[in-house]
Formats: sequence, C-alpha cells, structure tokens
Amino acid sequence: MNLGTEQIIPTRPVLPDKPMKLPNPMPDGMPNVIITGSGPKLKEVRDNLTSNNIRVEYYKNSNDLTYTANPSTVAAIFVQPASNEDMRDAISRFKDKTPYESLPIFAVLPESVSGRHVRSLYKAGVNDVFQWVTESSKLPALIFEHMKLVKQGRGTNKQDKRLSKAIAARLRVLANCGRQVKVSVRNGKAFVLGTVESLKRKRKIEGIVFSTPGINKVVSKSVIVPIAGQLDREITKNIQKQLVRNLSIKDGSISVTSERGRITLAGSVANKKEMNRVLELSGNTEGARSVNNLLSISENQSVKDNSVAKRAQDLISGFFIKSSVRISVIKDTAVLTGRVDMKGKRKMVEVAVMRQFSPISRVINNIQTS
Repeated sequence: MNLGTEQIIPTRPVLPDKPMKLPNPMPDGMPNVIITGSGPKLKEVRDNLTSNNIRVEYYKNSNDLTYTANPSTVAAIFVQPASNEDMRDAISRFKDKTPYESLPIFAVLPESVSGRHVRSLYKAGVNDVFQWVTESSKLPALIFEHMKLVKQGRGTNKQDKRLSKAIAARLRVLANCGRQVKVSVRNGKAFVLGTVESLKRKRKIEGIVFSTPGINKVVSKSVIVPIAGQLDREITKNIQKQLVRNLSIKDGSISVTSERGRITLAGSVANKKEMNRVLELSGNTEGARSVNNLLSISENQSVKDNSVAKRAQDLISGFFIKSSVRISVIKDTAVLTGRVDMKGKRKMVEVAVMRQFSPISRVINNIQTS
C-alpha cells in the first residue's frame, strides 16, 4: 500500500475557542508525524511510516514532544515503552500542552496489552490503539482515515466515543463499510447495527470490531442480513435499470434472474461489444457474485425476440392490470418474471403466453405471488 502517491495532505481544523492559523503542508507534499518511544518496535513503526511516504519526527523524551517542531504535523504517535514513563500520563501531558486539541494521537502497544489499559488510553485522549506487529499494516491507512474525521469536525473527548470512531475508521479501511453500519461503545462492549448483504460480510465486520484493542465483547444482533429473495429482487431490478440506462436495450428484452447473487442472463444481443457491456454492467452490480451468460449474438433474432416480447407484454398488461409481470423472449422460449397478487394468475399468464404466440413453445415461469 503506498498512500503517498495520492498526495493526501491532511490538515486540522481551527477550534472555535482557540483561533489559530492552520498548518501549511510541507514543500514536498509529505505529511509529518511526531513520535516518541523506545525499543525495537519504535524502529519498525518508523520504517513502516517512511515506506508509505510519511515523514517521521522523533523525540526520545515525551516531555519534549510538542507541536512546535513542524507546521505540517498531522498526528502524534506514542510507542510503548515511552522512555519508561507511564504512557497514559505522557499522553495526558501532551494533550494539555498541545495547541491543537483535535490532533489525532495513536498508541502502539505490545500484543499482550490488557483491555483495561487500552480503555484508559482512550480516556486519556488516544484516538486509536495498535497492537504491534499484528496490526502493523493498518497504521498508515488509518492515520489518513482519522485525518478525515478530524477535518469533518468529528473529533471527541469522550473515551467511548473515541473508541467508536477508531472502529468506524477500521471498518472503512478494512471492510469498505460506509454509512450502512454504525458502532457505539460502552465500557469495552461494542454495539453494531445496520444492514449488510451477506452473513459472510457480517462475520467479517464482527471480526474487525472484536479485534480492535479495547473491545472485549461485540453485540451484533441488530445487524440485518436480508433474506435471499429480497436481495435477489433488488439485484435483478438494479441490473435491468443499468441495461436500460446505459445501452439501447429495451426494458425486459434480456431476461435477468438472480439466485443468492448468482446472475443468469438470457436473450439475444446485436453484437459482441453489446454482450461484453451487458456482462460488465451485470457483474459490477452490488450483490452480484457470479454471472451465467446464456446470451446469443443475432441482430435479426434480437429484433424478432423483442417484437414477440412486446406483443406478449401488451397482452398480459391488458388482462392482468394489477400485475408487474415482465416477459423476455429468447427464440422459442419465454421467460416470465415479476409478481402477481394471486397464485391462480401465475398459471394463467403462462397459459396465455403459450397459446397466443406461435413462436413460443417453452415457458420458464419465475413469477412470484404476493
């Protein structure tokens, strides 16, 4: 991961009660962090940051760690042990004398650290805690993620709120979770709520939250995984919208079905380019896991199929006003999708299509009833 290529230069907001001039970026565009500590972990942390184009300014004694050395400083990092001082006291002293209360502070601790100690650091003012070396790869990306939180004015001085923001940053970086998942923390217990597309993703989110230092329990009963039918209907609807919006394909001329995210496309397209575009749009739709391509290339056949499908659609719409049935035709096969309000109508639609249109000798009935 090389975050430096994006030239992200985070800045800190001016606090209303302490109006100060915003820091200027370094001439070379590299963000700067100040760091204190000792031991082998310190060198590993420094090497990790510099390899990701982050300048490191080192202070051997945390008493000398002030925000006066470099106007482009974007974070402070405490590596335990910090010159054999108690890390919590060192962080509290730094918070008292830094002119920017919202400057993100990170702590790097041994993997055997206790949850109680981690929560005491959040109470002292830490924004995120990392267990080295297990979480070494996360540090650079999460530094930049915390910069966004500070820039948006979302900093906080409460222990549980800080830990909640640390989890939120990890979910965005490690699981690409946005607003669909929310996390709150009370005394080391994380409460997760929201909606995710699969049980596998829910388990991944639970793992990320539980592995965050300071968390000893995760409650995720409020994380909802939609049942397969609901999700499949949404996927099918989104693909059909994409095909109508981005291609000169009439709504319903290509049959789209989804079963637990596995997409099946059937019908005729004019050329290879159009087929590739249909496959691309379908595969990129959120929730789609695989695409089974049953499309055929035949411009004349496509025109014929569309004509038969339109006539069948008009017939069904006239007879069954309260239905949302879609009809696609692939040569001699009609594919029926959508929903009707009564079970008897499902069979009636199938019979009507078979009897009224001579090219159709086979019907695939995927109509659902309310």
